[in-house]
Amino acid sequence: MVIAFPSQDPRYVFAALVESERVINISVGVMMERSDVTEDEARTLLSDAVRRTGCKQSAVAKQYIETGTL
Repeated sequence: MVIAFPSQDPRYVFAALVESERVINISVGVMMERSDVTEDEARTLLSDAVRRTGCKQSAVAKQYIETGTL
């Protein structure tokens, strides 16, 4: 999988990837708390929403954090 970034500076790419992973992990934690599911179940729910919407995982995760819906 190739991810396009506005800058090919490795520091920018790394920072963007770390931020994306942070948002995903936060959404998994929030989902575990709100829905009383395990980490694996939360990640599966997030993955299902990504497939259903066709959006990036970090975008779906951010939406969940902000709205509580997938």
